Amino acid sequence: MDIEKRKKFLINIAYFAVILGISVAFMRYVFPALIPFFVALFVSFILKPAVGFVSKKWHIGKNIAAVLLTLLFYATIGILVVLAGISIYNGIENLVSKLPELYRNQIVPALWDLADTLEEQISRFTDSVTVPVEDTFSEIISSLGSAVSNFSVKMISAAGNTAVSVPGFLLNIIIAIVSTAFLSMDWGVIRNFVVGQLSEKNRLLIHNIVLHLGHVLKKYIVSYAIIMTITFVELFIGLQLIGFNGAVLIAAIIAVFDILPIVGSGLVIFPWSVILLFGGDVRRGVGLLILWGVIIIVRYIMEPKVVGDNVGLHPLLTLFAMITGNFLFGGIGILALPVTLALCQELNEEGIIHLYNPAPKSFDTPAKKNKLSNAVSKWFCGLWEFIVRVFRKIFKKGK
Repeated sequence: MDIEKRKKFLINIAYFAVILGISVAFMRYVFPALIPFFVALFVSFILKPAVGFVSKKWHIGKNIAAVLLTLLFYATIGILVVLAGISIYNGIENLVSKLPELYRNQIVPALWDLADTLEEQISRFTDSVTVPVEDTFSEIISSLGSAVSNFSVKMISAAGNTAVSVPGFLLNIIIAIVSTAFLSMDWGVIRNFVVGQLSEKNRLLIHNIVLHLGHVLKKYIVSYAIIMTITFVELFIGLQLIGFNGAVLIAAIIAVFDILPIVGSGLVIFPWSVILLFGGDVRRGVGLLILWGVIIIVRYIMEPKVVGDNVGLHPLLTLFAMITGNFLFGGIGILALPVTLALCQELNEEGIIHLYNPAPKSFDTPAKKNKLSNAVSKWFCGLWEFIVRVFRKIFKKGK
């Protein structure tokens, strides 16, 4: 009997290992090539109601309405992306081109002032180390100058490589546009064909998966809207305390970047703080770095809690899924694996699939959970008040 249980256990382990291996291989090597088709499927699903409405309202053929709405959708997105890309590219280009000048005019004088101060302090004890200090700082300045020049050259080269890769990107866009048009025109035909290949049992399973996936995605949208709002409030208060104009617009833009996997708010805040530090505005540069640190800490603490509470996953499991998803599948795994686990949990609770046994009700402790939630809320309120007091003390002079 024990041998049979062990065999069954080993078979299950091997089964899940094979599924995991196939999933990792698919996400790393197959999924990138299929991204245009997934984008087309998503966009055509969104446009499906609009295609029917426009076809009836304007009394035109469904195919013509599908083509017109597809072109209008991608043209609008394309214009917005191009304008944003031009602005970002110009900002990065200006920063890179000014780095050598900032280095010569700001960093080098600061380093020599530091060298003079060290020499003055050391000369009180001995006069024999003046030359080594000067030589050391000369080597440091020379090395930094080479690093800055190399960095500028590499950034310009990277921009050139990006320009070279544009044709492949445009090809994927064309594939996505054409696929979206065909899917929008023949959505019903394609759907009926795919459904016709499935048995009655599998049709019901796919229907339930799609239905519950929609519920899970809605919960995730709500969760990340809450997180984005928290980040926006942090940014707005922080930027106001530091002394920046237009804090509302800046906070809104950075909050959008912060919600993106891997990218995060650091894509905007870190280069911005570096520019300020090199420009001599140390107070606001350091303030931005402190604000960035606060956002990261609060995000990593709040995200598993907010997402877990809304979706139904335990915060620890949500955090584990995010880290594991990023490790196995890259940036997309940060969202994909928690969504998959939440979907499996919802399907298991509804009895559609049977992956694990639910926890006994006798272990539920709502009162203790409420006490824990109240304690966590009080702790976050106290932390937030402490952060605000620190910011006010640091930037009181600037105000």
